[in-house]
Amino acid sequence: MSLDWSLFTTNQFVPNYRGLNTQADVTVTKWPLNPGAGVMMRWNYGTRSFQIPLVLTLSFTDFMRIYAGPVITIGSCSLPATDTEIRASFFPGIAGVSFSLPSFTQGDVKVRIIQDISYTVFNNTDGAALSFIESATAGLVFSTGVRVTFPLSMFTK
Repeated sequence: MSLDWSLFTTNQFVPNYRGLNTQADVTVTKWPLNPGAGVMMRWNYGTRSFQIPLVLTLSFTDFMRIYAGPVITIGSCSLPATDTEIRASFFPGIAGVSFSLPSFTQGDVKVRIIQDISYTVFNNTDGAALSFIESATAGLVFSTGVRVTFPLSMFTK
């Protein structure tokens, strides 16, 4: 679970609340690069929409993971801090990188503090690209939160 935030709107440079985010992943951990797949559920307060990204992930270590995939958006979107209507893109949808601190471990369960940086694609309502600043305002989001990791074997016993 994480809290989403950003550093600016189209009019000002100020930290602002962007919503809440939760994610569930399945990752194969038998190689140095760990592939996986996941689903997120994001209430994007900034764009006033609910989003469901479906992502493929690749973990390099316990401390860094990249992800990308399409995004299902429910609701109409607007440019943060304005009434300007924009449209979410299904594909390409989202790309991001997640960093985490060393885990607190209790048995097989690991708890980590995470910092995530993601970019979600938005367009004008006619499908044309947004300006650079509008695109960054709508799509660039930071997430700070907690990740809980446990082995699949906890469910198969």
